[in-house]
Amino acid sequence: MTVQQLVEKYLSPKTGVRDNTEANYKFVLNIIKKEEFSKRRIDKVRLSDAKCWLLKLQKDGRGYSTIHSVRGVVRPTFQMAVDDDLLRKNPFEFQLATVVVNNSVTREAITRKQERMINVDHQLQRKRNMEYIIEEPKTSCGTRKIPMAEDVYECFSRIIANRKKVKSEPMIDGKCGFLYLDKNNMPMVALHWEKYFQHICQKYNRIYKIQMPKITPHVCRYTYCSNMSKSGMNPKTLQYLMGHADIGVTLNTYTHMGYEDAKEEVRKICNL
Repeated sequence: MTVQQLVEKYLSPKTGVRDNTEANYKFVLNIIKKEEFSKRRIDKVRLSDAKCWLLKLQKDGRGYSTIHSVRGVVRPTFQMAVDDDLLRKNPFEFQLATVVVNNSVTREAITRKQERMINVDHQLQRKRNMEYIIEEPKTSCGTRKIPMAEDVYECFSRIIANRKKVKSEPMIDGKCGFLYLDKNNMPMVALHWEKYFQHICQKYNRIYKIQMPKITPHVCRYTYCSNMSKSGMNPKTLQYLMGHADIGVTLNTYTHMGYEDAKEEVRKICNL
């Protein structure tokens, strides 16, 4: 069996996937078909052969993200062959960063005064059957670019620096590099953070008489929206940052004003 035949066998049962996932599979398969490597017998592919092939792809002008996508298909493909007792070892079982230079990072570093931003265009979900999937935001307004403040950038940098090292990076629908992993080295989802918040509140309330109310990650979203509104942010700007399709949701549901806020606004007017 050749490499191409093995990849086609691996991809054949993957029906009913999202359109972008299917497009990524076709993209990778077309790349493999054009390579001489695709004609090699799978039992003749060694670890050094796998590494040399990925290096060749980079020398041929393929970007790191493309090579990452290719390897994201061929590694589980060869693992299938191992599980089926066709091979003893998976030749693609190695860290990609130890072989291929991430030139996308280099290009970003030399870009003139690159603006830092958070690109919100997908979300991680875990279904009831424990299957992980990547989905688009619920509405088109949920897809947005959010400016990244310097302290947020520093926070993300610390998270990445302290992130635990894993032998095999989890990949969900072509996405990888998740900031937080659970005890099984799978990406953390909303339920993990809800449990963490719950544990924090319970521990605090066991110690102190003045009880902390129930706090969830979504409460943090409410708090952010209210604080930005109180600071005087333009309502339409706030709607964009929150990803709301209807500004009424931003103003009536997510913002909470009281007497002190009204008193402060009156004071400002009187001082004009």
